[in-house]
Amino acid sequence: MSTELVIFNAVKQMTKNADSKKTSVGLYYDFSRAFDIVNHEKLLNKLEKYGIRGVGYELIRSYLANRSQVVNIMNAENHYISSRIMIRQGVPQGSILGPILFLLYVNDLPKALNLGNAYQFADDTSVIITGTNALELSTKASAMSNSIVKWSEANILKLNITKTGLVIFNKSINCEESLYVKLQNRSIPISDHTKFLGVTMDATLSWQTHINVLNNRLSSICGVIRYLRDQVSVCSLRTYYYAHMQSLISYGIIFWGSSVYSQKIFITQKRILRCILNLDQRSSCKEFFCKLDILPVSSLYFLGLVCFVKKYPYLFLRNSGQYSNNMHINTRQCNKLAIPSHKSTYYEKGAYYQAIKAYSSLPKELKNITVFKKFRSSVISYLRHKCYYSFNCWLI
Repeated sequence: MSTELVIFNAVKQMTKNADSKKTSVGLYYDFSRAFDIVNHEKLLNKLEKYGIRGVGYELIRSYLANRSQVVNIMNAENHYISSRIMIRQGVPQGSILGPILFLLYVNDLPKALNLGNAYQFADDTSVIITGTNALELSTKASAMSNSIVKWSEANILKLNITKTGLVIFNKSINCEESLYVKLQNRSIPISDHTKFLGVTMDATLSWQTHINVLNNRLSSICGVIRYLRDQVSVCSLRTYYYAHMQSLISYGIIFWGSSVYSQKIFITQKRILRCILNLDQRSSCKEFFCKLDILPVSSLYFLGLVCFVKKYPYLFLRNSGQYSNNMHINTRQCNKLAIPSHKSTYYEKGAYYQAIKAYSSLPKELKNITVFKKFRSSVISYLRHKCYYSFNCWLI
């Protein structure tokens, strides 16, 4: 699973709750030095329960045993080395096996959090709780926090209380003053936004905070381009753009691309383009996007949506799946993605709905491409020709 998929599942749940006029409470827990304090004995017991026995078990046990560490300090004049100390806990980081062992160690955490939907990625854990009134939400959230404290103590992991956050999404009920969530004899402070897996989620899911943070980062990099412009070629600046800017814009764009504030990023992108080519600040950029082979933000948004559908097709239902099993109906629309029933335009701004509409607008020959890399490169070629210059222009 990718961070994008974890965020998608969480946002989809909150959007669905908002469409049903329900309030969602997001609890974001943080473990201190999680990889470093994994208990070897408990980890090996869990592996055995999961069916890892015999030679495989002995290999992992041997991998964890008899590890030691030293501190080595060397400079021009002196050389210091500490005594060797045995490592009796933690999984080795920087390896492939280390993160896998940690995932196995925390694999049973969602079972302990049965009052809400848990979303995990490595040591980042969030829980979405749904309710209709402040008392219900307070009770569920406090019970959830109590469960995760008990699980942490049983598994000898340290919960960082100061970094635990709470955000109320879709405040359809006035619960800001009356909502009280208890965690180890102290209340969890309510925040207007939180950072989760690289994106900043605000209480209204307008993505304004995330876009402002992203825009500031892009603006600072634009200053670097302005400085480098007289030192290197346009080709080198274009490479710098792809390495340091497009990666920032593309990450999480399927979530914030439909926001009314996303135009900010497009304005900054055009300013960057003018800076690369040393154009007048009022000159049109449309032809230069094609010249530099750079996709506008709206095209990157479209690309992110359709690639998400192609990468995770099992998340989307076809029209044929809407029919009863005893009704064998074969129509022209049966293989198209089904648009879920919803009540509000708020739902239509979500990544799930937008991805369906974007993918449905693709030509049939592009949809039929099964290899993901070929699909992505073909869509990029398609977008270079189309050059979407405004958001949601493909919606019908």
